[in-house]
Amino acid sequence: MLRRFKQFFWAIFSKMTDKDREYVNSYLNLMEQTLFYHLDPITQKHCVRVARTCEKLFDRLDSEQQSRLNREALIKGALLHDIGKVSFQISLLERVIMVMVNALFPGLVKKYAYLDYRSPLSWWHRMCHSYLYHGEIGWNVARTINTIDSITLQLIRHHHSQEHKIPAEIEILRLADNLN
Repeated sequence: MLRRFKQFFWAIFSKMTDKDREYVNSYLNLMEQTLFYHLDPITQKHCVRVARTCEKLFDRLDSEQQSRLNREALIKGALLHDIGKVSFQISLLERVIMVMVNALFPGLVKKYAYLDYRSPLSWWHRMCHSYLYHGEIGWNVARTINTIDSITLQLIRHHHSQEHKIPAEIEILRLADNLN
């Protein structure tokens, strides 16, 4: 619970800095930057924190472990992992509600993600759908850009799916995302 409070605090008070933008621009090409900068500022900062945490976790690995991983794809995947949220425009309060509801009632979010979007609960459907499927939606967007490699695409697609263990970089991304 303390971790979630910290995440909420970061979301309210964190701002993208010039140093953050330099960091993003050093890893992403112009088309990828366009995707990134369509994210809301809170999500941009979250993705930068996740990417920097991925770097730290990667650097703690021994050289043999590092040699089996693609560091560039890991960082790029961390920066772009939430691009599927762009189309939903979910507010900070709605995100907090989703995280808490999913923690307290795990099956509820999945149940309501399939509601008819025309129902009186369409706002709830939109939040649930965004929460559950932003990885798949982001993957669909990212794969239209031919400069994004297959590892990065898989990281974007499966960063919340516990069933997927490939690519190997996914465990680092999941941990970093969870910490941030």
